Amino acid sequence: MPPPKVQIPSPDREEGDENRKPGKNMKLQILKENQIDETLDTAIKQSLARCFPDIEDIFLQTRAYRNNVSLYTVILQQKDIVCAHLAVVERTITAGSDKYLVAGVANVCVLPEYRGKGFSDKILQAAAEEAKKYDFDFGLLFTNKKIKYIYARNGWREIQGQKFLCTDEGKKLEVSSAKMYYPLKCENFPSGIIDLQGKGW
Repeated sequence: MPPPKVQIPSPDREEGDENRKPGKNMKLQILKENQIDETLDTAIKQSLARCFPDIEDIFLQTRAYRNNVSLYTVILQQKDIVCAHLAVVERTITAGSDKYLVAGVANVCVLPEYRGKGFSDKILQAAAEEAKKYDFDFGLLFTNKKIKYIYARNGWREIQGQKFLCTDEGKKLEVSSAKMYYPLKCENFPSGIIDLQGKGW
């Protein structure tokens, strides 16, 4: 019997025309965990809770959704407001018997009043450039079909026809979300069944 399917919550929250340039006084930051102080941690959690209302109770407590601690975080900040955010987690996955080190992009969001300004492009591009400094084989994210065009225009490629498995409470589940990868050391995505070796991000 095939494993049941699970929808990994989409890591993104931005739609609409994004041709306008970002507003003034925006500060782009790429931060390691030890660079995020309590004040900024609270501001990020508040923005995540607003963008992901279905799981706001989780994000008001922690940024580490599904216990995935970020390797680095990319934010756009205007004064004390975190307008846009994404997290990158480090994960080793398998394709058959082969192992790959991936930059897992998670919790991509833009506050509603800041959408339509190209902020998602800005943080995605910054995250991709930062990933090149590491030994990642490729970037990997999970999204929904409605929003995947945002990633496609930033160099992400859709993965079709492959089975992805994650583990939740000791059970293997099939991931039903749309999957996309970003070439880094590997130009092509590996074939075979992909095992995330843990929960999704």
